[in-house]
Amino acid sequence: MKKLVLAMLAITVCANVSAIEISESTIVELTKKSTPSLDRIKSQRLMGKKDLLAAEDNLAFKLYGGYSHETTKEKAINPFIPVFSPINQYELGVSKNYKYGMSSKLQATVDSRTANGFNSINTSILSLELGFDLWSDFMGRITKRQLENASLSNKQKNLKEQIDLKAFESNSRKLYWAMVANAQKYKLTKKLLKTAQKQSKEARKRQQNSIADSSEVARYRSQVSMREGQLLILKYEKENLVKNLKTTFPSLNGQDVNVTGYNLDKTVAEVLSCTQVISSKKSAPYDYTFYDEIVALLSDVQKNQEIIDDSSSIDVKLTTKFKTTGVGSDEIASGSNRYEGSFQDSLDDIDDNDRSGLEAGLVFNIPLGSTSSDLKEVNKIINKKRLQAELQEVDANLVSTHSQIASAIRILSNVMKTQKENAQNLNTRVKDMRKKYSQARIPLYALIQDEDELMNNDLNIIDTQLTILNTLLDYFIVFSETPCAFNRK
Repeated sequence: MKKLVLAMLAITVCANVSAIEISESTIVELTKKSTPSLDRIKSQRLMGKKDLLAAEDNLAFKLYGGYSHETTKEKAINPFIPVFSPINQYELGVSKNYKYGMSSKLQATVDSRTANGFNSINTSILSLELGFDLWSDFMGRITKRQLENASLSNKQKNLKEQIDLKAFESNSRKLYWAMVANAQKYKLTKKLLKTAQKQSKEARKRQQNSIADSSEVARYRSQVSMREGQLLILKYEKENLVKNLKTTFPSLNGQDVNVTGYNLDKTVAEVLSCTQVISSKKSAPYDYTFYDEIVALLSDVQKNQEIIDDSSSIDVKLTTKFKTTGVGSDEIASGSNRYEGSFQDSLDDIDDNDRSGLEAGLVFNIPLGSTSSDLKEVNKIINKKRLQAELQEVDANLVSTHSQIASAIRILSNVMKTQKENAQNLNTRVKDMRKKYSQARIPLYALIQDEDELMNNDLNIIDTQLTILNTLLDYFIVFSETPCAFNRK
């Protein structure tokens, strides 16, 4: 009964897991669909747009308004000085800051109040206020550069998105080729396991015929166990690779993933062809990358930031205000002590009577403590070193990545060439050693030692091929526009 339940459970699990074979082109297509990594990359790009919109929003028109109501039971101490209650005040206006160190505010204010002897007296004020920065931000010296830096940052984020997308694609392709290498190793090790099992079976027959002893049989059984252990390790490595793949592409969850569609010989040929294209460039090919544009943008940001950081902490502003006032407070009748005036009366009064006025003021703010100047100096140093570090890192990354790629792949190619030559020699030797062993001319351990050397060499070839592919894919993360077949998957 227990076995039946386990069998049914296994059938259910297998039924819920569908199999899928993925190729490198499948991986590339998946990188263009919605994934956590892709969404994160796009959100980083939108951060630049958000900062630019926030900077532009500071210069946009803003509508503001307010209302206040006041009542009191205070009694007048003099009949000629009435106590107004209730008082209602309304305010509505439009304000705007400009990138040239100016600000403006157009405002309408209505004051409606009542007192003993007064009924609904309305006062309307229309005003236009202009502000001018006379010192640190004179003619928008700082504001314009802050706005320009926000725009440069947005452009940088757009370029960084292209780089990050290429990095995401390259890293995903590296994951695919790691799975290919794992599959190739598994295939090779499985083949060697079959050989070991066959040899173990033959050893048992020889033991039964009194040709081999128990130590020889045990040695072959040990070889079988070792190969089985290697297969289990490769299975474990595949599970980790599949886990990483499914974490990167959640749409693959619930499916048994295997790799297909790879042609190692063709891929190696593409890699070598691509290496020739790269080697033809003696210096870093800036036309193959977006990083050079980022360097130019960072240089402009640094120039603007230096001017911003060098700006004075003293703030001096001139404000001017033009206003006109209308009052609605007509006497009701001759000899009457009551006055009233509607809102319309206050507007009519603006037209009928010139009550315009001009206000001007000068406002300054001068820090007297040492803390603010020290803080400013620290911020200046931080910004300078941060931007210099970014520029140096980008430039160093471009130069070092290109200067090392050709020699690195050339060395790895020579390593692989040597390994393949070694494989041919080992194959010849293993065939000869098997023949000698069957003729009882050599001991068993000598044959097994040569077979292990051949297997390890074949596994090393796979590792070298994977290292070459990863090295080239890392190069494409930086020089993403390299015009060669392996980069145009």
